[in-house]
Amino acid sequence: MIKAVTLAGKESQYPAEVNCVFDLNPAPVTNIVLSQSSADKSVLNISWTGILESDLAYYDVRVGSSWDDATQIVTTKENSCTYTLSASGTVKILVKSMNVAEYYSEEATASLYCTIEPAKVSNFRVYQNGEYVEFYWDKSVEADVVSYEIREGSSFSIGSLVVTGQTTTNYKYLVDTERKYQYHIKAINKSGFYSSSAISGSVLVSDLSTRNVIESFDELTLQSGTHANTAFGTSQYKFSNLGGKFSDYTTIKYSEIGGANVLKLAMNGAVYYSSGVYTGERIDIGQIITANITAYFVSTVLFASGTSAALEYRTSQDGSTFTEWQDFKAVQATFRYLEFRAILATTDTTKTPEVNHFTISVDVPDTDLSLTATVAAGGTTINYGQTFYMIPVVTPTAIGENLYAQVIAKTKSSVTIKVKDSSSNDVGGMVDLRVKGY
Repeated sequence: MIKAVTLAGKESQYPAEVNCVFDLNPAPVTNIVLSQSSADKSVLNISWTGILESDLAYYDVRVGSSWDDATQIVTTKENSCTYTLSASGTVKILVKSMNVAEYYSEEATASLYCTIEPAKVSNFRVYQNGEYVEFYWDKSVEADVVSYEIREGSSFSIGSLVVTGQTTTNYKYLVDTERKYQYHIKAINKSGFYSSSAISGSVLVSDLSTRNVIESFDELTLQSGTHANTAFGTSQYKFSNLGGKFSDYTTIKYSEIGGANVLKLAMNGAVYYSSGVYTGERIDIGQIITANITAYFVSTVLFASGTSAALEYRTSQDGSTFTEWQDFKAVQATFRYLEFRAILATTDTTKTPEVNHFTISVDVPDTDLSLTATVAAGGTTINYGQTFYMIPVVTPTAIGENLYAQVIAKTKSSVTIKVKDSSSNDVGGMVDLRVKGY
């Protein structure tokens, strides 16, 4: 209200009145837009339409169910920002304007259901190709998928690692045992998240070629290792208590179920331990060799859900420095010492995984060499250029008419040859050598 006042101090009879309302709070933002980045699904893009008021200090952006309980993402004068998602689910974004007088606007909100895991892999195929199992699958359509991981076993979560970080859409690896293999694959995106569910495929491996086995260790017979919550004992499984009909197990051999002697988790009172490790005795081949390491390792995990049995190995050339423990797969390595261990686990302590076959084998590949050498009169010792594990078969052929080659002596690394004429005179000459062995 306003009145006029004279010099004599007299006021107007009636005051003039005016009414107004002052709002110190800034206007709220509008048009909040949320979207996941196609280049990285863990990145949430947030944008909004800002206000035009000159006393804007910043925008306060938060994530949560309510303003007071929400976590601040950023304060900014820009009209956009990003937020890194840590899990799939509904995300609620809250934004308020703040002016220089430190007054907040009303909050503006937007919500979006976000999935940070890549979609499951499609069209996964598994084939046997000779001594290899080959895998093929379709490339993920999501731009942030960077690699794939394959595991073998009853499920992805408890399976043995076959390969991880695979960037192409095919892979193959050597197998050593004739049995049914169950494989599972997941995609991995840029943020390290795996597909929520795996795609599975199986193959029955058969007709593997024979191998030059130089050492073989049947751990169920030797029982020379160290137990940590594991034990040898009689199997709890028989075909009579597996359930179903014989026709349900068309790919299972009698020898792969049950048995009088299996490796399993030890008892902890009335139940089994939840996990255990059996470490085999160190194997010394006696010399540094390049050889294939294979295993016949068969367990019941495909028939007992919630159980797992994994085989790991490591090698050394000097007995002191070993490679890291790694999931076993048929491999060729240069080594002298070999160690292995079986890791058993169960999520239901009334059940235990059982290992029915546990044999580690070392075999060396066939080598077929072709050499040409000059043999002096009196004979010459020719080196193969490598040392065989066993004395190889050497077939010499003299080059020229009326000549023949004769093996005088041979070892794992060399052969002594003479070249004679048709009258058996030692004349020397050129020979072709075929050296075959392992």
